[in-house]
Amino acid sequence: METVTNAAQDHHGESFDPGFSTHSFFRRVKNLPDMPTANDDQHETRAKELDALGKGKQALRVRTCGSRAFFKGYPVRSECKIRVCPSCAARVASKNAEHVVNAVILFANQVAYLLTMPPMRNLEDSWDRFRQALAKVRRLAAFRRAVAGGVSAIETRLGADGKWQVHAHLILDADGLDLATIRAAWRKLTALPGTNWHGDFQFHRDPKVDLRYLRKFAEYICKADTWCPPPANLPTPATQNRLEQLLAVMRGKHLLIAWGTGRKPKESET
Repeated sequence: METVTNAAQDHHGESFDPGFSTHSFFRRVKNLPDMPTANDDQHETRAKELDALGKGKQALRVRTCGSRAFFKGYPVRSECKIRVCPSCAARVASKNAEHVVNAVILFANQVAYLLTMPPMRNLEDSWDRFRQALAKVRRLAAFRRAVAGGVSAIETRLGADGKWQVHAHLILDADGLDLATIRAAWRKLTALPGTNWHGDFQFHRDPKVDLRYLRKFAEYICKADTWCPPPANLPTPATQNRLEQLLAVMRGKHLLIAWGTGRKPKESET
């Protein structure tokens, strides 16, 4: 848990000591004031969608997420940590964006790339194939020679044809990357057997990251709606199917991958 001061104020203005550990379902109010949350209507709508999928326990946790309570005399706020919860998704997205800003600002040379792969019917297969391809590319000699580190934000989208489109925004601390070699390797790794379909490894629309707009760019690539679609007003078979796959596949998945100079800087380095 984060390091905090020895004393804080609860909502009654009374002092309390936040230096304690609680069940993972709770987070200290001290850590949450600046984190985005969803409103009650969004929670209730998402909970109804989960109820329709037979996920009653998850629905209950989403309904109560963000509520204030007292635990062993300390003010706390519930945090359900369900991937498709609007509030928890917003907090994860905010945390990831902050990581991107803090890491990329220290890169010697910031270059942005867009990684794609062919659409697939099965989200889990598509996600695993993408992660494996990225891991193999990172091990290539041409990649390791030029790249000191990086961050990669992976996104998922369901196309109109019912196929999942997994892609990633990659910001590298790189100098002299042989893009032709890397692109050829990526296309080979992401090619679907028996077809001419493959992904691509290309420069982002604005390859040179403009640090003046880094926070806005970080918030864009870390946005939550790709793994936590906004709650629908009325659940439909299409939205329920999408939600069911996301709930099953995205649990425990790392949405932001960081390595080398892209890892979170230590306190002594900031």
